[in-house]
Amino acid sequence: MGVIQKMDVINRVKWFIQRGRCGYAECDFWDFNTYLIDIIIAGIEDLKKNSCGCPNEFYDAKNLNNECERWLIVLDEISEGFKAGKKIINYDCMRWEKSGEYYKHVFDEEEAKLLAKKFDRGIELFSKYFLDLWG
Repeated sequence: MGVIQKMDVINRVKWFIQRGRCGYAECDFWDFNTYLIDIIIAGIEDLKKNSCGCPNEFYDAKNLNNECERWLIVLDEISEGFKAGKKIINYDCMRWEKSGEYYKHVFDEEEAKLLAKKFDRGIELFSKYFLDLWG
């Protein structure tokens, strides 16, 4: 094993331990927003699948066997908002377009506005219901 490979293994073990202790590792700081957005999306998706209740304001006793349906809709909006945020971070509003014999980057302003609106709504709901994100 070469020196670089050995350092890579050592770093990966160190980062694994850091994540176990703190929930994040020093390597995550480079793109901390991306790291957090991935954690939030995965957590909200798991909460939707495995939740056994909901905040009182969303509980609907008349909706037998799906009493928390409105809460699941809110969680969907949060998840979709953060997925839109990930697309913004990843520059998904940019595309290559052929111009003569060359290609150039083109920014899709409408797509960017749509993603920003979804992200704003998701972050608003995330903030509003943050203390209700329990299973």
